[in-house]
Amino acid sequence: MRHKYAALLLTVALAGCDNNKDVIGCSSDMTQSAFLDLIKKAVYEDLSEQVDKYQDVTSQTKRSALDKIKLVLSEISTTSSDTGSTMKTCEATVSMTLPADEYAQLTEAYRKNFNRNLDKQLEGLSLENNANIFSKRISYTAQATDDQKNVFVKAQMDNPVSVGASLITALSIINPIVEQQKVQQAKDAQQRQIEVQQQAQLQAQQLAQQQSLQTTNQQPQQQNSDSLAQSRIAFANADSDLNTAWGALTPAKKKELLPSQRQWIKTKDAMCGKVSMQGSDYEVKKMVDCQSQMTVSRTDFIKNQ
Repeated sequence: MRHKYAALLLTVALAGCDNNKDVIGCSSDMTQSAFLDLIKKAVYEDLSEQVDKYQDVTSQTKRSALDKIKLVLSEISTTSSDTGSTMKTCEATVSMTLPADEYAQLTEAYRKNFNRNLDKQLEGLSLENNANIFSKRISYTAQATDDQKNVFVKAQMDNPVSVGASLITALSIINPIVEQQKVQQAKDAQQRQIEVQQQAQLQAQQLAQQQSLQTTNQQPQQQNSDSLAQSRIAFANADSDLNTAWGALTPAKKKELLPSQRQWIKTKDAMCGKVSMQGSDYEVKKMVDCQSQMTVSRTDFIKNQ
């Protein structure tokens, strides 16, 4: 893996020392401060890569999340010194601490939102774990200027502590966003369900209205059909009665009435329409009723002859 390194030049009015007050070394306050600043810089840059894709995440948001993690140096040692310069190669145990309750909340949120185990993620970075404290031995170099007023510190950027700290701070920012997204998604799903139900109800109402309209339209048609059938029966009976009355006449009377009977048929068809006519049920019924009335009237006339 290709490692990234960063260096920091720190200036101070009064330098610390290892064994000599006037010599800036690995454990000098200025060196420790510069080294911790490098760690924080690495965390901030890695954090930014992870959270800048989310809207409304500001620099203040990131710095507030970083402030919750406490970074401490301990067991500082000098592993080598350059005889030709003031450069020293150093090692220190870097520990990061997050409040126990916040770490517990992050662990649960990480499991729920991403289905991952935060402890195992940090263990995968070879960090030593003691409850909510994670630590690792990290190497760095410190080189003081000849006047011992400045120190130049260099360290690996992608060290386990920086990567772990950036993961934890990123989670502290991302988890609330993910929770809010889930809430919004649930609301959107509920709204879509309501809209689907409303659409289904509207379609059901429209179908019911269509069916009701069809039924309403069919009823008059059925009524007209039933009424026309009754009219046809009434006409058939009237026509039968006319034939019976005509058959009861004497041959002489039939001969006498035949011209007027033929004229009556023409008049009836002219006034009512022929029985064979086509049209709507209403039109045919009107014709049949007219035929029936004239036939009944003609039957009464013939019976009185």
